[in-house]
Amino acid sequence: MKAFKNMKIKSFIITLLLLVSMVPATTIMAAQTTVNLGTTSGFAVLAHETITNTGATTINGSVGSSVGGDVGLYPGTSFTGQADVTISGKTYLTDDVANKAQEDLAAAYKDAAGRKPTLIPTELGEKTLKPGTYYSASGTFEITGKLTLDAEGDPNAVFIFQTESTLKTLEGSSVILKNDARFCRIFWKVGSSATLGTDSKFVGHILAMVSITAKTHAEVQGQLLARTGAVTLDSNKITNGICDNTPKLATLHIIKHVINDNGQKAVAAKFNMHVKTLGNDVVASPSPGSELGTTYTLTAGNYVVSEDDFDGYTSSYSGDSDSKGNITLAPGENKTVTIINNDIATATPPSVGEKATLHVIKHVTNDSGRRAVASNFNIHVKTLGNDVAASPAPGSEAGTTYTVPAGTYAVSEDAFAGYTASYSGDSDSKGNITLAKGENKTVTITNNDTVLQAVKPSSGTGKPVVITHTVTGGQLPDTSSWQYGLLLSGCVLTLLGAIVWKSRKSYE
Repeated sequence: MKAFKNMKIKSFIITLLLLVSMVPATTIMAAQTTVNLGTTSGFAVLAHETITNTGATTINGSVGSSVGGDVGLYPGTSFTGQADVTISGKTYLTDDVANKAQEDLAAAYKDAAGRKPTLIPTELGEKTLKPGTYYSASGTFEITGKLTLDAEGDPNAVFIFQTESTLKTLEGSSVILKNDARFCRIFWKVGSSATLGTDSKFVGHILAMVSITAKTHAEVQGQLLARTGAVTLDSNKITNGICDNTPKLATLHIIKHVINDNGQKAVAAKFNMHVKTLGNDVVASPSPGSELGTTYTLTAGNYVVSEDDFDGYTSSYSGDSDSKGNITLAPGENKTVTIINNDIATATPPSVGEKATLHVIKHVTNDSGRRAVASNFNIHVKTLGNDVAASPAPGSEAGTTYTVPAGTYAVSEDAFAGYTASYSGDSDSKGNITLAKGENKTVTITNNDTVLQAVKPSSGTGKPVVITHTVTGGQLPDTSSWQYGLLLSGCVLTLLGAIVWKSRKSYE
């Protein structure tokens, strides 16, 4: 009987352990340290065999200084196209400095490769990742579209990506930093070679075992470091800098000033203002314009101030930016950019009683897999920057008719992702049209869909479904339901009960 009681106690303990094991675990991850780059941190470009450049390439260090803007080569001696490269730092070819940097690169590579990773899919485009170490299931990483790295408010958060073979970014792709993420805390350990696509915008330190190729006009905020092969450049912009433990912030004021001396009435808030870095809006951008100004607190770096198109006004820049809104902020700096908009006189102002007819046709071409129809697009007919009566209106393949005074008008549409737009008929290529008294004119806006990316047909419908993922560092998503866990628990308890009952019968 004593043995039977012991058996019951053991059965209870086993059951309890099984139930506890089914409770989803809470992963507690300590913040990981950054990768130690050693003397390599001073190099924006470092190669082993050769460096080859085509076109005008710019290699910069920290904002306002040469620190981090060096170029090195060891043991190779050939730097082809060097005359077309503007370098803010120094060039070290086959000397002790470059040799030491290669030694430190090998140590940094080993450090990055030794971090314990989370397994994720090959395609990183259209994902948002939290701080952590990530390893590709296929041994390679690819970026199509935008990859967002979210530091969750920690400027020292570290992101490490490990591949057994390649890293490839597609044309026009980009890496976006969010919530205090910094380029100097992002590392890409590449088992063979990396290729950065044309016009792509890449962020982080590439530690490649073999070679690195930056295609035409690719931009890099970070480093290109090749251990055993070459670095190939083509009209690129590479910016590297030393990363302080605590980032030194800068202040940027954006003032919108509107002048209405030709009869128009737009105010500052009607204009949509942008502050961008590496082609992406910073936090709180875009925002409405303000005569008093809008203030942004930013990390040191290069920024572009701009605004959305606005009919009937010219624009000009003054203050601390250049004539196109480009501005560089050093740590602790406080700068101001003013965008002035001046209204322009309309060539033929509308005259009451002098009516004309305008037909606006919306035509949609879906030859690349998208399914939007004309009514999905929002169409505007404006004069002096203001919508006419009945505008805006949904697009129509049959056309929408407006009876308006003679004058000058602008036909346009709200932005619609995935389609290009073109104008035909009686307007110019931007939709501007002049109507005389009694005239009857037509404008056709044709939208052609662009190629879909990262899609698969959903079950039973054949319709494309965009695949997006958000993976947080440290663990993969839990896709099981609580009902499934309850059912599994029941099955285990039933099985254990049967075993105990049989054991008891044998004992008796």
